[in-house]
Amino acid sequence: VAPAFIVRLMETISFTARESEFVDQKSGVSARMGIGIYETVMAGAERRMVKAGDNTTCLRVADIYSAIPAINGKVEMVYEGEQEGSYQVAHNLLEKSIRSSFIQYFPNPELLKKRKNKEQAIENPYRSIINWFDTGNQLNIFTDTKDADKIQLLYKVDGLFTLIKKHFKTSNEKEIALMMEFVLHGLASYSLISKKILERQIEFKDLMGGILNIDSENVSDDDF
Repeated sequence: VAPAFIVRLMETISFTARESEFVDQKSGVSARMGIGIYETVMAGAERRMVKAGDNTTCLRVADIYSAIPAINGKVEMVYEGEQEGSYQVAHNLLEKSIRSSFIQYFPNPELLKKRKNKEQAIENPYRSIINWFDTGNQLNIFTDTKDADKIQLLYKVDGLFTLIKKHFKTSNEKEIALMMEFVLHGLASYSLISKKILERQIEFKDLMGGILNIDSENVSDDDF
């Protein structure tokens, strides 16, 4: 199943690429980029479905990361983009696409950060979710996790289901699970929680823990 929301998110990547400072705008962005992204994501979801032993599946936000090779093959980089690295540029395009799409469905986290007094701060709809991670919880979703198991993992995050039901009252279980996952990716794109993409899983945790993990991975023997 390819929900319209995910299809729109994939289309946003092409628009984001056309505005990127790392992409050569003179060469343009191939019109086939959107098609390539869609075909790659669908193929990745089918492989996941077979590997998980499911008979059907619904596209996930995490599935779009399988489109990085399709993005790299359809854009020309300027010098700064080549210095940054094609993988990193493609990854940044995905994150920016998630970030810009997120505020079309949920309150803008940037506006919430600007609220000064305590009474307004309590209104932050993401507070319970962020607090769940801040208290040491983390969520690891493997790429081949069954759909039913993924849904149960998402339900563990405090406040996540409540937020979705508030904004999408008539959605079914699969749609709710998709938007719950989207919220986590969205909050990570606004640096409210940490997201780490590994070979076979995506790890969500508190922001400070994610920063410490990155720092520890960058420590070499010469630092001691």
